[in-house]
Amino acid sequence: MATLVTKIAGAIPKELRERAQAAATLVSATSWVNHNYHAQADLVSKLVEAVERRQSVVLVYRKRSESQATERRVDPYHLHLQAGAIYVIGYCHLRKELRTFLVDRAMAVHTTGEYFERHDELIPTTVLHGTFGPWHGVPTTVRLRFAAAIAPLIGEHTVHPSQRAQLMSTGELEVELSAPISPALVAWVTSYGPQVQVLAPVALRQLVQRQHKAALRVTHGQRRSQKTTKNIRPARRVTRDGKG
Repeated sequence: MATLVTKIAGAIPKELRERAQAAATLVSATSWVNHNYHAQADLVSKLVEAVERRQSVVLVYRKRSESQATERRVDPYHLHLQAGAIYVIGYCHLRKELRTFLVDRAMAVHTTGEYFERHDELIPTTVLHGTFGPWHGVPTTVRLRFAAAIAPLIGEHTVHPSQRAQLMSTGELEVELSAPISPALVAWVTSYGPQVQVLAPVALRQLVQRQHKAALRVTHGQRRSQKTTKNIRPARRVTRDGKG
């Protein structure tokens, strides 16, 4: 690959090559999460071939909530790159529906030698939810009200294709979108702390409240630990005659 890149660079006119090199010092990009797939290069290569050839595979996969990996027969429809992470979107024979699989949690992939035909009603993009990434679930109407202090910031960004925003006379911003309740959605709402109010659904409001309460318990626990440490007096040194 390095040799190929060198040959291409040598074939580019000198002026264009110098402009490209100069641009490298002026433009950059950063992913907020760094996923290293060097150790899984062979696995990723097999998945790319399976998607291209429409070939069923067996994924040895570990779910986020489980410690043990299980085997899943999957018809891989689509590979999606989100925040530096690679996801496989395909038909899961175990669940009998479209599912997403994070490649980081794949222990191995085995080809089956069998080919599949896509289900016309299963569209990979239906599980893509903007900034929140791929997630399988039933979309629900999410309504949020952001404080006036951060309303301009929220209004500048579209986090979901279905997002709609309405600026209130108070300066607050109401945002509505349709998406399944996922860990990424909960984390995004929670990150704004007291600056956002969950109007709907109740399930999302409860999850956000639990996150805030858990954070408070951790913070209070740290403070109690610090106070306890301060109150501990150093042990007095005892001399040979038994006197401190």
